[in-house]
Amino acid sequence: MNLRRLFFIAAVAAAVACTPAQQPSIPEDDNQENNDNPGQDDTPGGEDNPGGTTVKPGTYTIDFTQAGYANQEDVTSYRTDELSLEFTGAKWYDNGDALRFYSSSTVTVSSAKMIEKVVFVFAATDGAGNEITADSGNFATDTWTGEAGKVVFKIEGQSGHRRVTSMEVTLGEADAPEQPGGDTPGGDGGEITPGEDVLTVAFTGVRSGGTYYKWEGKKGTASSAVYAGDTANYQDKAIQMNKNDYGDLGIVTTATGGKVSKVTVSWDDKNYAQITHTLNVYGSNSTYASAEDLSNPAKAGTLLGTLAYPDGTTLSVTGDYKYVGFCSADNALYFTEIRVLWE
Repeated sequence: MNLRRLFFIAAVAAAVACTPAQQPSIPEDDNQENNDNPGQDDTPGGEDNPGGTTVKPGTYTIDFTQAGYANQEDVTSYRTDELSLEFTGAKWYDNGDALRFYSSSTVTVSSAKMIEKVVFVFAATDGAGNEITADSGNFATDTWTGEAGKVVFKIEGQSGHRRVTSMEVTLGEADAPEQPGGDTPGGDGGEITPGEDVLTVAFTGVRSGGTYYKWEGKKGTASSAVYAGDTANYQDKAIQMNKNDYGDLGIVTTATGGKVSKVTVSWDDKNYAQITHTLNVYGSNSTYASAEDLSNPAKAGTLLGTLAYPDGTTLSVTGDYKYVGFCSADNALYFTEIRVLWE
């Protein structure tokens, strides 16, 4: 695997994000007795700009060579607080140190600010044989200019590919129109309803008797937030999650409930005081795609704080964050409730 240090300064705070690895059928705590096999076996059902975006205008560089991709890894997205890049047909190769985009591949760039310029930086080994087109503005050689909240690029041709090492995106002063679905970085999208959501094992829809299970599309109990996760069910009593050494585990929001204000947890007595149990809480202004984002410093967002068993129960959030994520920092964690207050 080709491991590299992420270049974004904002991601430094998230560098302690949970580390991905293959997920076994069920993890065990080294010093914890009677760690039952929970889960399920069937698919369950800006202050500076009030009311607008907190994204700042300027030029942002996305350096794929510093993203830590594995050789021949399929790459589907790259997100920061300012930008969202979505890819189809993209694959990273160490040979050439570049993302390869094949015939009919697409690159979609979106932001809450109007995009005014996009520059593709090609590898020295790029063949330049496949024309790149855009759905708006003007594209010539390697540079797009125009004004749009979202731009879709397509690699043309019947065969061949393009090799891209980085991209530079310039955002203007004007706010972009809201994109449907609430996926625009720094934007809201759709109707937002604040409130306090209460997450329980029943809320996740994961049933007892199996292993960790991925779930999504769970509307908040009070807010407009939508949650997704990779968690287990401990005896129908508690939500269980573990350190991401066991897989891409945790809970994230895929739609916002406004501004996250406070996180409160109720620990189940399955947690033992003899070993540490610490919950990492992350915030972002880009929507999370899945719990897998928490294992990637480029997508995890900002570490807002930690809650440690048994006394750590409440985290008041400082700053404006529209999305929130949770994952274990150490061992298996058990919660009878996780409450998220949105303003």
